[in-house]
Amino acid sequence: MIDWMSYLSVVSTLAFVVFFAVGPGSIPWMITAELFSQGPRPSAMAIAVLVNWMANFVVGIGFPSLKVGKLTAFRAAHCITLGAIFLYKSNNFFSIFPPTDCLGKLYIPTV
Repeated sequence: MIDWMSYLSVVSTLAFVVFFAVGPGSIPWMITAELFSQGPRPSAMAIAVLVNWMANFVVGIGFPSLKVGKLTAFRAAHCITLGAIFLYKSNNFFSIFPPTDCLGKLYIPTV
């Protein structure tokens, strides 16, 4: 193994943690502070952060088995298909994608 690869993996991992903390890692903290007033804010923040940590735990536990196992792409496609069925089960095509013949009737402001 190349000597500098171990250093590169450590630096890459630390960079990921730093950029995740600055970016999407802080979303549960910011969203709850913006959505809730002072009264329910602590409870909402506790629930949001709990869900965030639980999702991180599930990903951390589930990823090694997906990495080692066979048919990983099939499992991912299966999860995506089940998610799409769950999201769109009570809708037809036209309720998800409305017809575009009304685009000419939209008001487009000019500068």
